[in-house]
Amino acid sequence: MFRAKRADRIKLIFWDGTGLCLFAKRLEDGVFRW
Repeated sequence: MFRAKRADRIKLIFWDGTGLCLFAKRLEDGVFRW
């Protein structure tokens, strides 16, 4: 899991058995907190 410097985006990379999957989420308001 990765967070952007601006903290409004997060990315998740995982292996599903056939290949890598990338999911991305962006917040309209606020930031992701660690």
